[in-house]
Parts: sequence; structure tokens; C-alpha cells
Amino acid sequence: MSTYGFGTLLGNGDGTFRSYIHHLNGSTEGGLAVADLNDDGNLDVVMAFPRRAGTIMGAYVALGKGNGAFEEARAVYTAPSTYAGLGLADFNKDGRLDIVTAGGGLVSVLLGNGDGTFPFDGNDFPVASGTLIRSLAVGDLNGDGAPDVVATDSSGATLNVLLGKGDGTLLAAKPFPCDLSPTDVKIADLNLDGLPDIVATNDYGPVTAGIVAVLAGKGDGTFAPYVAFGTGKGPRAVSIADLNGDTLPDLVVANKNDAVVSVLLNTSH
Repeated sequence: MSTYGFGTLLGNGDGTFRSYIHHLNGSTEGGLAVADLNDDGNLDVVMAFPRRAGTIMGAYVALGKGNGAFEEARAVYTAPSTYAGLGLADFNKDGRLDIVTAGGGLVSVLLGNGDGTFPFDGNDFPVASGTLIRSLAVGDLNGDGAPDVVATDSSGATLNVLLGKGDGTLLAAKPFPCDLSPTDVKIADLNLDGLPDIVATNDYGPVTAGIVAVLAGKGDGTFAPYVAFGTGKGPRAVSIADLNGDTLPDLVVANKNDAVVSVLLNTSH
């Protein structure tokens, strides 16, 4: 809920939901993810705070009790700067989920213990240029079975690709130009060639229509130059799904400045 933390609407099983329950004050604008972090069968919540929540900035974990309630959220990492972007993946192949978050010119990997705790031992990896990271995405970009990271860098007008080594560390960031101000980023195989591609929104401000940039993957962690497709004003979030039943993934973009969504149908074939 942006500056109001997070909450739940528990399902009734018939498409309706119970009343909203607020669980935590603070900002979740930096990202929120849900997974079972301590292998107890209950879903837990991880948040990246780009603003102060109490006296601590950084990543927070709220362990689920299995009845829709959560334990009090606790900080698992004190951020050195404003953080935005969050993902969960097994970065060191130990069968336990790890946290990746980003901001302040850094991508940070927090290795999980499997019990909902994340001892942090300095796995900070600088982006190649700029310091304004707004979002990140996780996927295997080079087919080696290790999670890789893509982080948008609005101040550098680039996407930073950091390939995972499979041991909890990342290789040096490689920048790929992505127009003026990339915001949200996703990874998907858009042309069904078996190789992951990158999609990123670009926000040109409140009065100018933005774009989504599509970078076709080569399968080795590198990408072709971006191709731009027009959106509304202020594109901030993109989702990917097959909207017309032709098996090709299509794009839906939320545009915050003209209160519309843009639907972009895939014409790869």
C-alpha cells in the first residue's frame, strides 16, 4: 500500500474476499514478495523499504502464522541508501530462498538460512552506471541454472544485467542502453524462441507519452538493442500474459499520468 505498508484480503473461495486487514505501517513502494521462507507451509512476506519504517531502512520479513496473520515484521538488512526493487530466488543453490534488492547504485543479495532469517555478509554489487534503481527482475538469462538479475537505472538510462555465479555472488554488471528513464522491468520469452527477453517501461514525465523497450535475448546473458513501443503518459508497471489466445505473450502497461492502461498485442510471428 505504498506509504501504508501491506495488508491482506482473505479469499472466501467463491471469487469474493473478506475485509481488508492492515498488517504493517511503513512504505512498501520499494517492492513486496510472498513465499514460504522457513518451510513451515505458511506464506511469508518480504518488503523493501525505500523510506524509513521506524528507524531502519532496508529489507523486512514478516513470517506468516498460517491463519492470515503475521508475526511482527523485522529488519533483515539495514540499507546504506534508498532501496527499490525486490526478488526471491535461490542464488547459491542450497535449496533455500534468498533475497535480492537494489538501490543506491547497488544490487544486494541476502542469503537465506531457511528459517526466515537472512544473515548479511556484504554481498553488494555495484551497477555499471548511475544510482537510481527503480526495479529489478530475476531469471536465468544465460541458461546455466543460476539466477541472474536485471536492474533498471533511470539516472544512467540503462538496464544493468548481473549474471549469477550460482554461489550467491554476481558477476560485474553489464549495461544495456534503454532509452531515457527505465522504471519497471520484467523477463519473459516474448518471441517463443526459448531465450529470455527483457521488457522495461520508460517514463518521460507527466505530459509526454512513454514507451516500453523490448530487448531480445541472445541466450548468453547479452541482448539486442532495444526496440521501442509507445504507451500512455507515465508508464510505471508492465505485466505479461497471452491476452488473445494466440500463445504469444502480450503486454499490459499501467500509465500513472493519464489514468489508462496500454495493451500491446504481440506480433512476433
